[in-house]
Amino acid sequence: MSADSTQYQIVDGVLARSVGESLVLFHPQTERLLSFNACGMRIWELLLEGRNIAQLVGQLTEEFAGPAALIQQQTLEFLTQLESEQIIRREG
Repeated sequence: MSADSTQYQIVDGVLARSVGESLVLFHPQTERLLSFNACGMRIWELLLEGRNIAQLVGQLTEEFAGPAALIQQQTLEFLTQLESEQIIRREG
């Protein structure tokens, strides 16, 4: 599986709530509370739809202004952060 086709699954038990233009995530097992901006919230929504990395980056490039390479880099950093916080895990 190439990196672009990698898909993530949200870990069971993670709670998410929109608060204005922010996303708040709570992981009951780690007792961590995380808050993200509108871009983070949009990535979360796309993860819920089952999008892979290429699809995430493609959609975000259409919706947000900026170079595709930068959007990809920041998306990968965000996914890495969610993975390190045990919020998501790679499928497969």
